[in-house]
Amino acid sequence: MLQNYLKITFRNLLKNKGYFFINLLGLTLGVTCALLIFVVIRYQKSFDSFHTKLDRLYRVYSYGQADGNEDFNGGSTYALLPALQTDFSDLEAVTQVRSDGDEVVMAVKQEGKTEDVKYMERAFAFVEPAYFEMFSFPLLIGEAKTALKEPKSLILTEKMAKKYFGNNENAIGKIIRWDNTLDLKVTGVAQNIPVNTDYRFEFFISYSSLNEIVSKDELKEWGSIWSGIETFVLLPEKYTQAQVEARFPAFGEKYLNEEQRKERTYKIQPLKDTHFDTRMSNFGNNAVPVQLLWALGLVATFLVITACINFINLATAQAVNRSKEVGIRKVLGSSRLALMKQFLGETFFISFFAILLSLGLAEFLLPYVNQLLSLEMEKRFLWNTDTALFLISLTVTVALLSGLYPAFVLSGFNPILAIKNSITAHHTGGMNLRRGLIIMQFAISQILITSTIIAIQQMDYFNTKEMGFAKDGVVVLELPKNDSLRFATLKTELQRIAGIDKVSFSIGPPASGNNSITNIGLTERDQKEDINANMKRGDVDYVEVYGLKIVAGRNINPSNDTLYEVL
Repeated sequence: MLQNYLKITFRNLLKNKGYFFINLLGLTLGVTCALLIFVVIRYQKSFDSFHTKLDRLYRVYSYGQADGNEDFNGGSTYALLPALQTDFSDLEAVTQVRSDGDEVVMAVKQEGKTEDVKYMERAFAFVEPAYFEMFSFPLLIGEAKTALKEPKSLILTEKMAKKYFGNNENAIGKIIRWDNTLDLKVTGVAQNIPVNTDYRFEFFISYSSLNEIVSKDELKEWGSIWSGIETFVLLPEKYTQAQVEARFPAFGEKYLNEEQRKERTYKIQPLKDTHFDTRMSNFGNNAVPVQLLWALGLVATFLVITACINFINLATAQAVNRSKEVGIRKVLGSSRLALMKQFLGETFFISFFAILLSLGLAEFLLPYVNQLLSLEMEKRFLWNTDTALFLISLTVTVALLSGLYPAFVLSGFNPILAIKNSITAHHTGGMNLRRGLIIMQFAISQILITSTIIAIQQMDYFNTKEMGFAKDGVVVLELPKNDSLRFATLKTELQRIAGIDKVSFSIGPPASGNNSITNIGLTERDQKEDINANMKRGDVDYVEVYGLKIVAGRNINPSNDTLYEVL
């Protein structure tokens, strides 16, 4: 019986090549788009999901209200770590990570080279030994508990060990000079960090090394929160988030002054939620709102439904041409159920063929999707068990949605009318349903086209809208160290180069994310509360370099050494 169904299927598809290829093309395009969207969603949902203790890992953040607005900050102060270790000693582990994302010079002696070889790197972090016990970043060489116990210790990833020393074993015991400041000894090699994590560091420096580069006063400071520092806690079994947060008010009373307590209180956030929380930054700087993933899933659903509607309309339109075949098979004793199986089988065959083509097309398009969306999805996110289950369910769904109604219509033809070739479009029935499907198809198409036009217009607006500062002709370079004397010398030399009009040193361009959040109070009038403000440090030439317009007052005074000025 199955062999007979297959013969008839191939015979009909070869006989109606145009119908076959149009349906195949429509389903292939719809399934390919749905598959790529599924891979993107799965990639985003997989961030940091591989940690074995994920359900008990939390990030400490501060919450406050200012000027009627809620303020969420995932950053920390250095002083938070020892305070939590003391007052929350019942927690399984507490750790802190510092990484500012700036490029630094890494110098190393390599065999056969007379001078140090230097590299510019930015993926480094200062972490405690507990970091590798809390997070699932396995070490290939070295012990997680002891590798970063001593100051000036360093753990490299396998990728960096090969880059600097040729292999993992050669790296152990070698010295790397960090930012011309710390001579770090390699004590361990970690497995390469997965792409689906917001903590993609390549160099892990012992946290105690901060005593060499950070002042004691800054390590004890509670006032200034920096996004380059994040604090994490590992809750014991059966501990709840509410239990921990209930103790923070008393914790704040102990360590924060009255003004600081007005500004913030501490809370904890599950690590699995940090990638989707756009209220706070993370080390990956790529938080994705969950609503966006739902929207992508809805787009994929619309595309599949549109492809299925197209299939249904073509199949019912083709039904008249197959009426004589149905009439003869019914006269010869074929049941309606057998006919429905035959037509559903044809749909399953086309759907399965479309799925196979979609897999190949999706693999071909994956690098372009990565480039378009600035992602780093690997082929393993396409070729895995989840994708296989998704495609199987999609094949069944598409086949049923596309084939059930046409099979019901075709198998219901009157055999006498069918043999006489008297079947018309009227006999295919369901005209209202077909009209409704066409209306739905056009509606979905209009929604998608309108959304695309709006998105294009928004991107054009972002690219062409006047930003309030000059961005053309401005080159931004990162400098490794804040040294005022060297900066002055560098500035003088740069200004001697033909073609350079102005030079300014600052923490970053006007639209960059390098900001400091501070409170501003006016001393010349009675002000009950300070104002929260974003502050960006720059020199006297900052205004001219970026073409900022001063609407009142004047530029900062370069010769004022006794009073800081704000513009």
